[in-house]
Amino acid sequence: MKEGKDRVHDVRMKILAFFEAVLCDDLTTKALINVAESNITFENGQLIFDLPSLHRIIFKLDEVGYSEFKQILYSSELNKNINKKGALVVVWRPQNIVKMAKVDANLYCLQKNIK
Repeated sequence: MKEGKDRVHDVRMKILAFFEAVLCDDLTTKALINVAESNITFENGQLIFDLPSLHRIIFKLDEVGYSEFKQILYSSELNKNINKKGALVVVWRPQNIVKMAKVDANLYCLQKNIK
């Protein structure tokens, strides 16, 4: 993977492409999610995930580290971009644990058909 701004752009695009594939009901992406042994699944047609699981399913560990992934994710306009496709990522089930690990333990939902 590239370095600097190009790397950040590539990481953002890969995250966005993953969510777009889910929104388009891409069969390969759905199959990957269905066999994943982590906290990423479909519930009532919505994608439910925690951040560590999202990281593992999109990136190889040596490709993008988890801390870098979170930093790039938080600085992106992911919701703005997927909102154009009628979706939004929201906290689905907040976890009441130590604040530092809270974002890692929260479950998030890719909600479709947001107007």
